[in-house]
Amino acid sequence: MTWSLTTTPLALSGFVILLGVVFFLINRRQRFMQRLIKAATAMLEGDYNRKVDELPRGKLRQLGRTLNQLGAQWTKQLDLIEQDRTKLEAILSGMIEGVVAIGHQNRILFYNQTAQQLLNIPPHIEETANLVEVVRIPELNEMIKEVRHRDKVVQREIFAYQNQEELFLSSHAAPIDLKEAKGVVLVFHDITPLRRLEKIRKTFVDNASHELKTPLTAIKGYVDTLLESSTTDSATQAHFLSQIDKNVDRLINLTNDLLSLTKIESGKMSQHYTVLDIVPIVTEAVSRHHQRIKQQRLELKLLLEMEKDRAILVKSDSQTLHQLLDNLIDNAIKFTHAGGTIRVRVYCQANRAILEVADTGIGIPEHELERIFERFYQVDKSRDRSQMGTGLGLAIVKHLVQGMKGEVKVESSVGKGSQFTVSLPLSVKD
Repeated sequence: MTWSLTTTPLALSGFVILLGVVFFLINRRQRFMQRLIKAATAMLEGDYNRKVDELPRGKLRQLGRTLNQLGAQWTKQLDLIEQDRTKLEAILSGMIEGVVAIGHQNRILFYNQTAQQLLNIPPHIEETANLVEVVRIPELNEMIKEVRHRDKVVQREIFAYQNQEELFLSSHAAPIDLKEAKGVVLVFHDITPLRRLEKIRKTFVDNASHELKTPLTAIKGYVDTLLESSTTDSATQAHFLSQIDKNVDRLINLTNDLLSLTKIESGKMSQHYTVLDIVPIVTEAVSRHHQRIKQQRLELKLLLEMEKDRAILVKSDSQTLHQLLDNLIDNAIKFTHAGGTIRVRVYCQANRAILEVADTGIGIPEHELERIFERFYQVDKSRDRSQMGTGLGLAIVKHLVQGMKGEVKVESSVGKGSQFTVSLPLSVKD
């Protein structure tokens, strides 16, 4: 009995200690499990950078390391996906083509900046908006329906008005497979400049053909009359030959102007600009037209407003300036009646060289001023065309001035005359 009484407290103490150790181990294991659960939950919520601290050896440590490796791999994959997405967005944003992707019920999934501009998509629009409702272009809606119905690529040229301007789009639509439904990706290329160039080319060909046909028809008529008539007197023959000569000159002038304009617009005209004084060139150009001005019984005023012994320097070449002045002075002479005045003025203003050619001629209606520099544009179409120019002079002037980094404008009043003002940047001697 004595041994039993003395060993019972020891056994009880051992049991308590063992129980404490068991609770400690259980509690420690629970803390480790909670850390694993928290890390897994964080990863589930998107925080793949959450790490599990080193756990005791065994299955828990292996599980913790597996979670850490899984988080690192997911982070790496997401980084790669983000890089690819950024690259794709950069490529699509930099494209000159507009790109739009739509899904179920034509809901917008994606569009780039070019598409927004071409289709006039409002800024900050929800990407779930219906494209057909946002972009009200009937041809676009029909195109999308055709793609969904045929499940094939569809190409079409779409015409629309955007901001009161014509818009021509070469459109390409292709079906795409989405998880929830069939989608469509649309690619738009703006061909408006191309269509405008085609229209300009057609107008140019029509006008050039007409301008060439008029003198050629006249020449043909006079030549046929001379050949068919053996009784034509010398005075009549001289008149016919004079008219033929005038129309040949007109053809030569038209051909030369066409060649000049083509060279200027194509950039093939050799322009070796140097710094030169505009005053002697203006004086020479005016004197070259003096006899014609006298024959037309016009008064000429040349005003050179500059400081004493001070040149007015611009960057150009003499040929360009002579061609510019000849066209402006010739234009003034043609449209000014006898007794009228032509004024040529040169001066400096705010670091610009200003050249004015003014007349007291028939003037230009206000509504036609914007078109005066168009090729073949004629204001007074009722006049005898043999007395008019080729219709290319002012178009040449405009391109020459632009080539010298200058500006040209016109002010006019019907019955009172016109004033053409050319502004060129002043330059200095090298």
